[in-house]
Amino acid sequence: MGRESAALYCQGNDLKAAIEKSVIKTMLDQDLDPESMDQIDLDQKEIGIAFFENVFADAFANCPSRARQIWRQMTEM
Repeated sequence: MGRESAALYCQGNDLKAAIEKSVIKTMLDQDLDPESMDQIDLDQKEIGIAFFENVFADAFANCPSRARQIWRQMTEM
């Protein structure tokens, strides 16, 4: 989901919309219901860190000028 979020962010979506769209896409691609997604706890250190590492790494690699705004958008979420 992190890489998908970064790709959507680089296409011009704001960070929150990019994350929401990637979650929905993951649910559809993996045939997950909302209850299954509720069981994924992004507060778990391993999952949360990996997710945001992928978002940041891909955004800074693929759209560095836009990625400079990512910290501000994150605090606004």
